[in-house]
Amino acid sequence: AENGMELVLDNGKILGHRSLLVYYKQKYRKPETRDSVLISNLMNQYRALGWVEKEGRYDLAEYKPGMFVRSPAVLAAAKQQARDQHNFAMKLGVINNKLQNHYRSQIDF
Repeated sequence: AENGMELVLDNGKILGHRSLLVYYKQKYRKPETRDSVLISNLMNQYRALGWVEKEGRYDLAEYKPGMFVRSPAVLAAAKQQARDQHNFAMKLGVINNKLQNHYRSQIDF
């Protein structure tokens, strides 16, 4: 082809360079069009925002003004992310503290 990284055979097949394998392996999903799946996805989004089913209709669960409602899964993911950030900061601090090669005298006399 034009870029020199592909070879087009007579039957129309394209042979690509091995460095482009990661792009050739990609498979794109078709967008979902079934009504049942679309409705299920929409209801999952509402549940993530804090909506629950009460007596056959959906309403906010124990909503108080000024409160941001999150699902337990979102809260667990946020806690895990905060824990990971804290652990990374601690490791980085310990590593950087070992790099200090000068010391201030602690006692002035």
